[in-house]
Formats: sequence, C-alpha cells, structure tokens
Amino acid sequence: MKKIAAILCFSVLAAVAFAQKKTYIDKEKGYNVITEVSYVGANLPEDGISECRTTLYNWNMETGVSSKQVKRITREVDWGMKRALADAKAGNGQTFVVRITPVPADERATIYYVTALITVNDSKYEFWDVYETVMNLDGTSAVAQKPENQKPAGKQAANSQPTEQQQDSGVFYDQKTGYKGRATATKAGANLSKEAVSKLKAEMLSFSKKGGAEPVEVQRFTKEESWLLQQALKKHKLAVGDTFIATVIPEPKQGASGFYSLVVVLTIAKTDAQKKSCSYSFTAYKTLQ
Repeated sequence: MKKIAAILCFSVLAAVAFAQKKTYIDKEKGYNVITEVSYVGANLPEDGISECRTTLYNWNMETGVSSKQVKRITREVDWGMKRALADAKAGNGQTFVVRITPVPADERATIYYVTALITVNDSKYEFWDVYETVMNLDGTSAVAQKPENQKPAGKQAANSQPTEQQQDSGVFYDQKTGYKGRATATKAGANLSKEAVSKLKAEMLSFSKKGGAEPVEVQRFTKEESWLLQQALKKHKLAVGDTFIATVIPEPKQGASGFYSLVVVLTIAKTDAQKKSCSYSFTAYKTLQ
C-alpha cells in the first residue's frame, strides 16, 4: 500500500509540472503569483500521507537549484494558496499539492516557488510540509547547468538518449522523436504469487480512482508511453519474474486539452541485455487529470 501511495503522489507531482497555471494579482497589495493545484486524494491513511511527504521531499530536492523546508510563508504566498484552494473547491478530508510561484518585480537570474502538501480539516488547512525551492528562470536545475553536466551542442543533437540529469529527475526526452514526459518504476518484488500481484493491481486501481477522473484500463501503450516506461525500467537491474509498479505521464502536446497519467503493474517476461530492453506482461490504468 505504501508503494502505491508513493506512485500516486509522484504522478501528482509530475502533473504539477505540466499543469495549466493560474495567475492571481492584487495590485493594491502588490501581489502577483502563479498557482498550480493538484488533487491527491480524500481521507488518505497515515501511511499514504507519510509516503506523499517523502515523495514531496525527494521531488523538491531533485528539481531545484536549492530547496529547504520552511515553517513560515510570506503573506503573498499564503494569499495565493488560499485563492487557489478556494477556486479548487477544496473540501474536508481532501489532500492537495499546491505550488505557488511569486512573480519577481524585477529581472533576476532566479525565481523561487513554494510547494506544500495540504489537507483540509474542518474547513481549515493542515500543512503537512512546506518547501521553498529556488529555480532558474528557464525552469532547469543548477545541476543541469553546471559545465561538467553539459555537452557540446553537436553531440547533444546527435544523442537521442536521456541525459544523466534527466534520468535522475525522472524526466525523459528524446530529441529525435520528440517523446517527453515523466516516468518512474518501483520494484514491488521478485517471483510474486498470482495472489500478491492481484492485490497490487487492486490497490493500484483503488488509488487511481482517488487521483482524478474514473480510470480506464489500457490494453496497449502508444510508442511514446512504451518508450517512457522503458527509460524508467532501465534504471533497474532487471530479471525475469521481477514485478514493478510504474507511473508514466507524457507531456501534453500542443493543442492538447490536458494531461493524463498511466499507472502500471508489470512483470518482466524477458530481458535483452544487448538492447537494454525487456518485454513484460502488464495491467495499466489511464486517468485524466
């Protein structure tokens, strides 16, 4: 159950990166913030909240130049969060991930955003964790911008494989095909019984129903979805009989109405060491966010 909760929270955090943004401005107070709100679920168990907190911590540490946990937020950020949650019609027992980015008044090299895991209780907001993360204006982390992590333009264009920094953050991009998105895979066990795999699938479906619209079972993956999933699996040493829980979130294409997430339970059937690929049996559900 904990692994399912972590996968769900990852899908929410990845969705935040691709979500449509809202801007709120109060000229009188001088407030100007960009907000992003994603629904995690309702009445989450204690272990589910714990896993979401861990996932939120790791996500902030991976995506920013620097990130720190804070106990207080500015009035501007607090105002933006309340506006965003009010517009989201947040109800009692519901948990959200909220990201607030204050728009700088002057031209600076970096900006920062505040990410919070919040549950509504008795019409009040319970803040589980709040992080302040510094980002570059182009949205990339400082690690990726360091000279030792950059490659000459010519070599980059010729290389369609994800960079090490992309892999570490769970973001994958193929310049040749244009495939781009987030993907993660967590090993659930080796040579699991049919009953254990069935239980994982049931838990996955249950959590998927809490994360957005009614999930739809998927029989086949698109080429992009399959590629993203393979990139996440490549981070593991694969063996026949291994079972994984995975999430795939392709970046919405231009003109798309929104984004979606795939939650997958798969078992490795065959591996190809030379091609660094594998085949697998799977059950997958697609949820529109």
